[in-house]
Amino acid sequence: RGPFYGIGIPISNREDDLGVVGVIGGTPAEGAGLMANDVIVEIDGEVRPKWDVDEAVLRIRGEEGTQVTLGIRRGEETDLREFTITRAKIDVPNVESELIDGRIGYIQLYSFNQPSASDVREAIESLTAEGAEGFILDLRNNPGGLLSSSVEVSSLFVADGVIVRVEDRTGTIEEHRARGGVATDAPVVVLVNGNSASASEIVGGALQDYGRATLVGEQTFGKGSVQQIEELSFGGAIKLTVAHYLTPKGRVIDKVGLTPDIIVEMEPELQMERETDTQLQRAIEEIKGA
Repeated sequence: RGPFYGIGIPISNREDDLGVVGVIGGTPAEGAGLMANDVIVEIDGEVRPKWDVDEAVLRIRGEEGTQVTLGIRRGEETDLREFTITRAKIDVPNVESELIDGRIGYIQLYSFNQPSASDVREAIESLTAEGAEGFILDLRNNPGGLLSSSVEVSSLFVADGVIVRVEDRTGTIEEHRARGGVATDAPVVVLVNGNSASASEIVGGALQDYGRATLVGEQTFGKGSVQQIEELSFGGAIKLTVAHYLTPKGRVIDKVGLTPDIIVEMEPELQMERETDTQLQRAIEEIKGA
């Protein structure tokens, strides 16, 4: 729904590591000095061979004013860095937007929650009124969120057709179709990287399959599985993978990801400044040439 109580970091698994995908501005995590691509090794002194994302989220979140201590491995360093961080209310920004060069609308979408589609629509309408003739939708470091939100955001750019198919273990396929109400027919570039996952890959895959957008950046994460949690009689639970996502053209996302139309490799820290953000600069070139 948006706000939660924690420290302000999206996290994800990459092989056996639990990585910090990014750091939300103005949060306790930023104040403590956590950085994108840090690896969480310890949570309150406990070490696991592999931390499950869901369990890690439950341990790192908590009541406002309480503390959590993280043992962090950074880059090639061998010694862990210890961060004790006080939890706070985190208001997750859905979008940041601006007009670039007088005619390019830039929209960065941070997560897929209930208000995401309406926030993106509002940004498109506002930027169009300012003179935007093309759009860059930045899904880099966006770990995903609600399936319904990914369909709604895709529907802002795709008028009709299947957005994503969900195929279960028996081969039964459930289709999620565009919901109408396209917000723009202007050219679109979608920025992605290795931390663009799940709902981000659904949107990128749909827009790529329909030729509605050019994907620029790096191979995406490859999180296209659907899990459900079944409670057990003794109070425990088991998480089962029950289905996977397929793009409109039937491409499998899970453990594969999306390959951009234009591959631009880049170090994550370069994204902080527009002048060094070569992926963004290439997206701008693509829109100008459209």
